[in-house]
Amino acid sequence: MKALPFSLRLPVVAAPMFLISGPELVLAACKAGIVGAFPTPNARPIEQLEVWMKQITEGLAQARDAQPSATLGPWCANLVTHSSNTRLSEDLALIAKYKPPLVVTALGSPKPAIDVVHGYGGMVVADVINLTLAKKSGGCRRRWTGLRLRRRWRTHRIFVALCLCQRGARIF
Repeated sequence: MKALPFSLRLPVVAAPMFLISGPELVLAACKAGIVGAFPTPNARPIEQLEVWMKQITEGLAQARDAQPSATLGPWCANLVTHSSNTRLSEDLALIAKYKPPLVVTALGSPKPAIDVVHGYGGMVVADVINLTLAKKSGGCRRRWTGLRLRRRWRTHRIFVALCLCQRGARIF
């Protein structure tokens, strides 16, 4: 697997928690040197998403100016790519504008996000709940450079696969 294009103090992600994660949590996580993430549907209406993304990018720029030698973690937008997300195109336009280094796609194919995110040099991670969806997410015509399966509940056999889609690779 290729090295990540950003530095971290610890290999930790402040998870994108529905109705919990927002710009304050993301900024605190990034300033602590870990990945700070939030789900884009937390910002409602869509105008609020732009306010949040601007707050995050400006807050990180100020932190970099204040302490240039500090390790700041990247921020991450968790994008719902399911067909029920009626504002997907608007979310993608804001992602293209504010350029989060990392975008996690959930509940659908990562395809809609890949060209947008790779266009500015970001990384896409497809978060899926089972192997069937993991194989479908491979339809992005990129090779999975990292595939990790883990048990999700103690009593159920539900798996999560994280697939890093890298530019220019082939599906294996």
